[in-house]
Formats: sequence, C-alpha cells, structure tokens
Amino acid sequence: MRNTCVLHMVIWAGLLTVVGMGCLDFLKIGPGLPPTEMMAPWYIPGHPHESFELNVSPDECTDYFCTVKFYNDVGYPIFPEKFNIKSDDRAYAIYKKGNNTYIIASYYFRNEKILMKEISLLKRDIKNKGKVYRLIDNFSVELVPNSPDYTTIQLNVTKFETPNEIGYIFVYHRPFLNTRKDAFLVYYAARKNTDDQKRLLADLHLLIGKSYYMANQKGKVTGIV
Repeated sequence: MRNTCVLHMVIWAGLLTVVGMGCLDFLKIGPGLPPTEMMAPWYIPGHPHESFELNVSPDECTDYFCTVKFYNDVGYPIFPEKFNIKSDDRAYAIYKKGNNTYIIASYYFRNEKILMKEISLLKRDIKNKGKVYRLIDNFSVELVPNSPDYTTIQLNVTKFETPNEIGYIFVYHRPFLNTRKDAFLVYYAARKNTDDQKRLLADLHLLIGKSYYMANQKGKVTGIV
C-alpha cells in the first residue's frame, strides 16, 4: 500500500529509499552506502529511514522496544549532545521498554585517525563525569540485520557509569571494507530509573544486538580505554 506524498530519493544501504510524508518504500538497486551526512544512523535501529520492528505501537512498549525520539544533524538542528565530540555526522535515539528508557548516540568519522584524536580528548572529559571501566563481555548479536539468528561474540569495550545512566562505549573500526578508513563511536546506555540493574543491562544487551554491525573481517570493535 502506498500513500500519496512528496517523494525524496536517497541511496541507503544498497537500496533506493523513497522517503516522503507518511510513506516509506524500498526498491533494491544493488550495493551502496549512505552519504556522509546520513551515516551515523547506521547504528540506530528503528530510525525514521528504516522499516524496523522496534517501531511498534505505544501499547506494545511493555514487551518491545519503542523508538520514542530520533535526532540527527540533517533533520533536527537541536541535537542532545552526550559527549563533546567533533564528528562528521551524528545521530541519537531514545527508546522505551516498559518504564525503562534506553539511549543510543552514534558518531560517524570519515577517517579513523580523526576519531582517535577525539577519543584522547573524550577520555579526559568523561572521567570527570562518571566511572570508566575496561570491560570484556559476551554480546549476542544478529548474524544478519532483522534476522532471528544470533551468535555470541566476546568484545573488549568500555563501560561508563554515572549517577543517572549505565552504558557501554563501542568503537567500530572500518566496519564496511578494509579499504574504507571510516569508523563509528557508539554509546549505548540505560537510565537508572529502577533498582533492577540486571534487567536494565539485559535489555540493553538486546538493543546492542540489534545495532551491532561489522561486515569487514579485518575490522575490529574496541572501547576507548
């Protein structure tokens, strides 16, 4: 079913995406990646440019994640900054599940060398905002996006905790091709509005599993400490 609307065409993850007011259709045209100004949402499951199971009705938010708000530099001039990072693109989403709130903030860099400079500054900045840990943990991630098939991988990432939030910092180095020098820094967090921290982290792991992407066998995922 299609709605009558004003259409805009965008190359998105190997698809020709036809986006308009009240409509979203996909036509496969072959391999491709979004332009720089649309790269950060790559790690945001359920963002407005994507048809995704997280976009469910509000009355289903008890059992499923719901995308509550989405921001990026293209469509939203007011960006809720989590870290003082100068990136080529950024995106941010807020999710609800039951009474709990989850966050993903994604920062895209065309060159990982620039990211490494930003990480040096970030490490000094966040130590003044909370507790920073090096963490080796197991994560269950999708083998293929939107697939029911998962695999468990062990990752060395950064755990970051403040009085109000608990989360992880992932750095995805060259996730697409080894010949591409781009990278992402992604912050996954849960707000501490419950005493059940195990439940918060378990659900946060589920969201990470939906977001995780590494197609390059020579690529790597690290933390910042």
